Amino acid sequence: MDRLFCAKSLAKHLETEVYVTPDFATNKDDWRYKYFFKGVHKWGKQPDLKIGDAFWEIKSYERKFKFGKLSAMMQNIVRGEQSTNMIVRLNHEVNIENVKHSLLNRLNSSAKNKAYIRKISIVDKAGAIHEVL
Repeated sequence: MDRLFCAKSLAKHLETEVYVTPDFATNKDDWRYKYFFKGVHKWGKQPDLKIGDAFWEIKSYERKFKFGKLSAMMQNIVRGEQSTNMIVRLNHEVNIENVKHSLLNRLNSSAKNKAYIRKISIVDKAGAIHEVL
């Protein structure tokens, strides 16, 4: 559900088509993988969305929001070498400026994060888009 919600929100904000990528057992030799994920950052990964030629990975959380979860989200993106573009999906009312500030601090405190992550956007509970990087 998060993927579709984020895709609709981004499509409206960017005024362009946003594709929700299919989810299937990864088999790099499967023709479907080659078709849907052509140009993916690391072969074998299945990012959540595609906007133009860029793939995006959505990161969210369960239960209550905690700022510490932002570090885990970034580390998951970098360690997994998923996509260089990250969407943080907020499920609760949270001060967006504080989240932006925290994301930028976490990005800048790690050379690996800073070198890997190119774009970060936030999709808030209402579906509004907040660009961070």
